[in-house]
Amino acid sequence: MSSPENANQVLGVSVNLAGWQPGRESDVTGALAELLPGSSLPAESELPFVVMQTPSKDSAEEAYDLLEEAGAKVEIERVWMSPAEGETAKAACPRCRSARTQPWGHAGPGARVNRKCDSCGNLFKA
Repeated sequence: MSSPENANQVLGVSVNLAGWQPGRESDVTGALAELLPGSSLPAESELPFVVMQTPSKDSAEEAYDLLEEAGAKVEIERVWMSPAEGETAKAACPRCRSARTQPWGHAGPGARVNRKCDSCGNLFKA
């Protein structure tokens, strides 16, 4: 599906951190660190904080579930993004979020091509 404003855009999902339950700051920080290595808990004035923008509903659901289990208040929003943003998000490793991935062989016709992360060695579906 392409954007009515710009035919070069694709519809994706934005996962936003809107807040957290009192006393659960360390859990939310841990979930954010898993999704965005090296990140820290944003100040309340920086909310809503965009955690992820991706064309993949699966990645967005995984991020949503992880943050919600940690006690975060999460908002999901549909957004238009450029194909370059979409390709980067699709190719990123779901474990370490590295963009250094490569195609990995698969079995049989019609099978989804797997990818391998060059950083952590994780195999995943693209």
